[in-house]
Amino acid sequence: MTLRGALTLDGAPLNADFLGARVIRNGLAAACQDKIPAVRDGRFEITVAADAEVRGCGAPGSEILLWAYAAGRFHFSMGSIPWPGDGAQATFDAAFSSATPAGASEPVTEFKGHLLDTAGRSLPAGTVVEAYIGDVLCGVTSLRYGGATEGYVTMIVAGPSSVPACAAGATVTFRLASRPATQTITNAPGTTLPHDLDLTLAP
Repeated sequence: MTLRGALTLDGAPLNADFLGARVIRNGLAAACQDKIPAVRDGRFEITVAADAEVRGCGAPGSEILLWAYAAGRFHFSMGSIPWPGDGAQATFDAAFSSATPAGASEPVTEFKGHLLDTAGRSLPAGTVVEAYIGDVLCGVTSLRYGGATEGYVTMIVAGPSSVPACAAGATVTFRLASRPATQTITNAPGTTLPHDLDLTLAP
């Protein structure tokens, strides 16, 4: 779907080099921007992926939250907008605050990297990636080529403020197309920048 509107930072029209969209559903978040456009004089347009395109993205019951990189830091919108439907166009006039840069977002752990088979070859577009703590799903996305990702996956792992069982300090395991990966990470909600982590199918 396509989202347009007016953005402000501390009440003034926003100017930002980078704008993205995060979709929230059942406490889980996914990076769902197709490209990462700039914002000039507060005006923006961004394409947001549906769940059929990228797992964990837009679907009934989900919300869209915007983020912007401005004045040397990331800011999240103070509010969100309900998913308006696949193929829809919607208007979202959102506010950002330098005093509350986290806005309506919750602390998460993010990572980005490539998905590889046991021989080190890239897995195909559409491969579903799931993050678990124990047997609780704490994040889901899928691999896409082109757009904002350029052949790697950006995964957002929930923290306990969104999903209580996704505890801080716990070990996160991954499944690629329902098969275990060899790598793990520690859930550290609140880190600012994504970790770099390539995931490889276990033998």
